[in-house]
Amino acid sequence: MMCIPYIALQAANSGNRWGKCWIATLPLLTLFLAPLAQAGKDELMMTITAEVVGQPCSLRPGDEIIPVDFGNIINKELLRDGRTQSKPFQLHLEQCDPTIADSVKVTFSGVQSEDATLLALSGDSKAKGIAIGLEQGGQALPINKPSRALTLADGPNVLDFAAYVQLLPSAQAGVTPGAFNATANFTLDYD
Repeated sequence: MMCIPYIALQAANSGNRWGKCWIATLPLLTLFLAPLAQAGKDELMMTITAEVVGQPCSLRPGDEIIPVDFGNIINKELLRDGRTQSKPFQLHLEQCDPTIADSVKVTFSGVQSEDATLLALSGDSKAKGIAIGLEQGGQALPINKPSRALTLADGPNVLDFAAYVQLLPSAQAGVTPGAFNATANFTLDYD
């Protein structure tokens, strides 16, 4: 492959066939342009502006994994009510700086169940016919969709959510009893 020196703004890992040439031709460009700069003695000025920002908040240590334990669920109550009571859980943000971002949206992502708004159980779960629902402020929060924006205050912030077990429509005749688990990841999107 032949590299032709040229001036362009291009990422070194842009994926095109010239990306690797750019890094190799940069020293050559310097050699070609240095005599020109000396010969004319023109002064050129380049202005670079940027802003370095940090994360507006940090997640409290220990909140990387948040267990929600539903304990024992009575099958007939689940069939009667269609879902369990909500189990609250919290995300704790520390050292928030609202001058960097003044709100956050949380997205819980995972495998959808047959009801696309609910989190499917893990494949090794013995229980069948149920899925996990999430709530924010008593309102359903579909899996893989961002929460409503939550305003950030200076310093520590607590984000309240809840989870519940939901009977799936395909299981109206009954639920297969047994242990279950489900996993969702969460992403914090600051605005």
